[in-house]
Amino acid sequence: MLLGAFIEASGHKRALDLGAGTGVLSLMIAQKNPEIQIDAIEIHKDGSQECRENFDSSPWTDRLTVFQGDYFEFQFQVKYDLIFSNPPYYLDSLPSKQQSINDAKHASIESFSSLFEIVNKTISKDGTFWLIVPFTNRETILNIAEQNSFFPKEVIQIHSKPSIPDVRIIFCFHLRKTIPNIYNFIIRDENGSYSKTYRELTCDFHWDLF
Repeated sequence: MLLGAFIEASGHKRALDLGAGTGVLSLMIAQKNPEIQIDAIEIHKDGSQECRENFDSSPWTDRLTVFQGDYFEFQFQVKYDLIFSNPPYYLDSLPSKQQSINDAKHASIESFSSLFEIVNKTISKDGTFWLIVPFTNRETILNIAEQNSFFPKEVIQIHSKPSIPDVRIIFCFHLRKTIPNIYNFIIRDENGSYSKTYRELTCDFHWDLF
């Protein structure tokens, strides 16, 4: 929810969703930008089928395309000015015995390096690449990004509550070295209710929670 809500979609014409799952991020971006065309790729057959069904039942189906495949092996035919991904987030941690869980939640430094290599090949000169990872992976991701000529434009540090800082971090990368905008975002107040900033950011996507 947060990644999709934060992604700046205006002005972009063609987007790529790497590891689309059920297509939530693509649907959010299609809702935000009435002109954008989005390609989504998902490795798992069931997930890609559900993604396709969600696209087909949405108001933006004519602008959404899903491919089943491994984005590490897929041959992309066009350049994209917006790329986004919610990748597996347990970096080099103890894997699960279930392969489907490993695919969805576990990653290695090598797989993140390959992800940035793919983005480097498919992004347009002025394009942006958004992703969300655990805060503990911050320096590792920044190092991998720089090795692939990507530099942070936006850095959004996510806190569960004021007393529970640094749980996730959202990056917006591009191919120019600049001083990034860095800011903090709190999901819930100390009493457990959604913060005002969270409600304002996400109200267009799940207003019924408020």
